[in-house]
Amino acid sequence: LLTPHTRYTLEINTRARSDLLGEHGVIARVVSSGGAGQDVVAQRAFKSFTYQAMCLPDNLKERGLEGLKEYYYREDALLLWFAINKQPPPVTKEGISMEQLMDTLPDMSQSSVQMAFTWHLGRKVPNKILLGCFDEEYFTEEGAKEVIAEFEKELKLIEEQIRERNEGLPLKYEYLKPSNIENSVSI
Repeated sequence: LLTPHTRYTLEINTRARSDLLGEHGVIARVVSSGGAGQDVVAQRAFKSFTYQAMCLPDNLKERGLEGLKEYYYREDALLLWFAINKQPPPVTKEGISMEQLMDTLPDMSQSSVQMAFTWHLGRKVPNKILLGCFDEEYFTEEGAKEVIAEFEKELKLIEEQIRERNEGLPLKYEYLKPSNIENSVSI
């Protein structure tokens, strides 16, 4: 029953471990901490991560550190925190040269890897199997075949409802049309 829904799961997990997270994978090449460093950082961070941890005053209060005497880290960090929250970020492009902008971008090699990575994860798979399409016959019992036929009929009705609704919309919403949904995760 689950075969169509897990069709590419093993493949994508294997490819993610090798091509993305592997020793020479995209993450190791593109992310500054690299693959191994990223694992250690993520494991440590997620153990104690909270929303309050991102806000220094809240973080200090949560950990009971706001009343300690001569706690210079707190004193200096709060001075910086409030100064920063006072130097809003720029909202215009004025005063920034093209050279400064270009210096913030990754080099051509890293950009190429990132573009290929993004394309690969977002591309349409040529051999995708859509929701409700059962190319391989897993069930031979009449009861099961009837359930499948009813499901296919319902998907066609949903497809038609979405198509009719979209005719009156200035921007069509087609992401959940059955003809756009795959049976299995393929990225």
